[in-house]
Amino acid sequence: MKFTFIFITSNLFYGFFALWIASLVTNLRNISWLWCRIINPLYMFCGFFYTWKSAYELAHFVGYLHLINPLIYVLEGTKASILGQTDYLPFWNCLFILWAFIAIFGFDAIRRFKKRVDFV
Repeated sequence: MKFTFIFITSNLFYGFFALWIASLVTNLRNISWLWCRIINPLYMFCGFFYTWKSAYELAHFVGYLHLINPLIYVLEGTKASILGQTDYLPFWNCLFILWAFIAIFGFDAIRRFKKRVDFV
């Protein structure tokens, strides 16, 4: 049952994140900048290759720094829903934080698109 919640939430998150990414692109030359500066670092440090707990045990500062990345909540929430809660971030915290990121990315993307179109 938990997997259903995190699956729907993660898909909504990726949709609003893609909308926010699209709002950052002003011309085709920005796409390479966007990939190098935003997308690739988020995926490299999202916890796909390691858990948040192992990063936290390596260095507390690194663990806390990883909490800025919204993709770590997707992966940690999915792992916690499938494999159990041991050694992962709390499932319900991941779910609620993802909803906060959905609201932030959605609001900012809509604001950016309205500004670009000069919506009155």
